[in-house]
Amino acid sequence: MDELGARIEAFFKTLSESGAVDVYQEALEPSSAEEIAELEAGLGVSLPEDLKAWFARGCQAYTGSVDEPFAGIGFSFLGAAAALEHTNMLRESAADDEDGEENEHAALVRSGVALSYEEPELLWTPSGIYSFSFRNPLLKVASSFTEFLESWLASGCFSSHDFDAAWEKTQPFVPAGSVAPEKNPWVVAYKAFHADEE
Repeated sequence: MDELGARIEAFFKTLSESGAVDVYQEALEPSSAEEIAELEAGLGVSLPEDLKAWFARGCQAYTGSVDEPFAGIGFSFLGAAAALEHTNMLRESAADDEDGEENEHAALVRSGVALSYEEPELLWTPSGIYSFSFRNPLLKVASSFTEFLESWLASGCFSSHDFDAAWEKTQPFVPAGSVAPEKNPWVVAYKAFHADEE
């Protein structure tokens, strides 16, 4: 995870210095072992080693956007303590929306951990990583957090809306040898999910 985190940081540093996209540093500060343990205990989950390593390492990440057409770059990642608070909020919202009946969104939130706080959130669950919103159908984007991060970096750290608009700006800064967009699991899943909106 340390090497992958370093590659993400290098991408954002180069992109920021280029001026190709207006991005702003939104650092994920390292979480302590105690905070990670409290997250697991508080939510009743057992996190995989890659996700615990991500929380412990932190990442000097950025967020930003491309206009006309709009595209989002970067995620507002949560540290362990904030993830505990935000996931509990999502679980409370799920309970309020259920009307006494179980639904797939509520079930996913009950088993998962929110990793970012702007909708749609990234959500880890034992079955994989989801792009999650109560307003949208469920969208699984990776089988593991490491798989998601690799695909995300290869996409130019794309987060939402018009991928092609973002890619035009970010592609020159993506690490050499990265998987092409048409074979990138994150990009393919996102574009297929939103195909009807284009």
